Amino acid sequence: MRHALTNVRNPAIPPMGMEEALAQFGPSPGAQAMMTAEREAAEEAIRTGIYGVWRYTGPQPEKGHDFCSRIGPQSRCFCGHTWSDHHQRPTDRMRPDTTCQHCSCVGFYFVPTRPEEIGEYWLPRRPEFNVATWRAKCRCGHDHMAHDPSRHDRPCRQCRCCQWDPHYCCVVCNQMGKDHESVWETTAERQAQGYPVGPEFIPLAEAPQIGALSTSRLSGTRGAARTTTAPLLGLKMSVDIPRTAMIRNVVTVDMTLRWDPPSRGGDEIDIPLR
Repeated sequence: MRHALTNVRNPAIPPMGMEEALAQFGPSPGAQAMMTAEREAAEEAIRTGIYGVWRYTGPQPEKGHDFCSRIGPQSRCFCGHTWSDHHQRPTDRMRPDTTCQHCSCVGFYFVPTRPEEIGEYWLPRRPEFNVATWRAKCRCGHDHMAHDPSRHDRPCRQCRCCQWDPHYCCVVCNQMGKDHESVWETTAERQAQGYPVGPEFIPLAEAPQIGALSTSRLSGTRGAARTTTAPLLGLKMSVDIPRTAMIRNVVTVDMTLRWDPPSRGGDEIDIPLR
């Protein structure tokens, strides 16, 4: 999914592939943040042998679909704290415990951290938008921080809403948020289901060259994205990596080059990459 301003002429950018664009311009800020969180989650899973995922569990699941997000240190719980702030004994069958160490949360319940995770990809492009204060909302109109995390039905504390009903769709599977669950599995359990483990669980594992370029940018070895300009054009540019590619390792999904024309006050045009 991408936002395109069709009424503005695109600059004369020479054709280039995904690897070339990433090497020259780096990933977009949103892609950087999501890639960092997904990679940290994968590394923690490999280290501990416990794989946390947010998975669609509703009717008619897509055959072979594994998960819609990895759960890792930066993942946000309904209570507002991160996974690293919770007790982490989710695979103890006799005494499961993912309660929060800092509040009365009854257990870790994954909620999206960024609007791109629910398809609202245009929000971070607005000049006054603050992604740090963004929160996913219920159908009642209030966000998850206005609801009670100490109860399993998670009622709203600001209106008569008696149960949390997430008002968003997952951008990966296009299903409602309420039909997803936070799931933890051991290496053996995932292998038995034919799901990837170990290095294959890392984002873009099937595209090591693209993954390496993204990682080099994230580690700071290639400089920060958004500071690089296109030669001779003076345009700020970066590569928008679709969340679907991070989750499903589908590198055939179109990536786009995001152009920030100064004359349009921060609006962006997406240029497809081949």
